[in-house]
Amino acid sequence: MKIDAAAVHCTRESFSQYAHQRCANSPWELRSKRDAFGASVEWLEATYSVGSSLDATTRTVVTTVCVLFNADYAVPQLGFYNSTVTSLADLRVAVPNLTLVNMPSSVPLADAMGTSRQPLASFSWCQELGQYMWLVHPCDTENVLRCRRYDGEQGDVLSIFLRAMSDYFPFAPLLVPRAGGNGDAART
Repeated sequence: MKIDAAAVHCTRESFSQYAHQRCANSPWELRSKRDAFGASVEWLEATYSVGSSLDATTRTVVTTVCVLFNADYAVPQLGFYNSTVTSLADLRVAVPNLTLVNMPSSVPLADAMGTSRQPLASFSWCQELGQYMWLVHPCDTENVLRCRRYDGEQGDVLSIFLRAMSDYFPFAPLLVPRAGGNGDAART
């Protein structure tokens, strides 16, 4: 079965267009800056609380989630960081459907060996945003998008990306667009 590459990939310009549309009907904020070459870099950003504690005194951690354009793979990429460094156990409770493959030195090491069908996320330097954060690997993003297209999902790449990643990342409900291509945020 031949796949239309445009169905899962986007350009920086189309990502920017989709990001502007997404901000119009949701709590996403559009952020921008100039890179080292003077080119405009835009991304979506939202900050909200996510429960993260395993103990009885559940605490919440403020999480900032970013959706940026990955130029190497030509797909949206999910990044996130917390207001405080949490233990690996707390982080796994907060994002149980991602496989965390490396940890910052302040988080205990874990056995990352083995097989997983979940997208991989690494604590990495994000060049475009100029900071460290957890980044979902773009090859996994591409595969998740392809699976959604195989299943017949319609819409722009960014909307499909957000709906697909909501299976793996605890987005606030208003950040995820409804299926059906109307562009409205899901409401619960």
